Amino acid sequence: MRKFILLLTVLVATAFAGAAQVSLRVQHVNGGESVFLLDKQPEVAFLAGKLSVKVPDEEGVAFELDDIASIDFLGKSGIETAEAAGGVTVAVSGGLVTFGNIPDGSRVEVYNAAGSPVIASKASESLTISRSELPAGVYIVKINNFVTKVSL
Repeated sequence: MRKFILLLTVLVATAFAGAAQVSLRVQHVNGGESVFLLDKQPEVAFLAGKLSVKVPDEEGVAFELDDIASIDFLGKSGIETAEAAGGVTVAVSGGLVTFGNIPDGSRVEVYNAAGSPVIASKASESLTISRSELPAGVYIVKINNFVTKVSL
């Protein structure tokens, strides 16, 4: 499940945030980090328990999944509010991420990068996640059929 969530995180984040973010950061368990500029269009793949990143005209890098502490993005997005398919809206303000226009009785699930559920509840109208509620990191938020990555 952890591999699936890591794959989903990178794929969703790269597809939706690639143009808006400056770089992809892989933080190692030993405290080091590797940073890949998204404007160089890195190719990211998960295969045989490894995360591989290949930047055109450069030698590829592979990381064992157990050696990765976290994956996130550095830089700022110019998008403060977005509407997703199905009408769910996402707004970022300070340390809060608010999901709006949630259908009544929707199941909301939030998973950490390891694939463990950290929030599971029902919501109507809106849901706000604060940095104070969850430690810094990358999370996958699922509201019915709407899925997105949130980096706190």
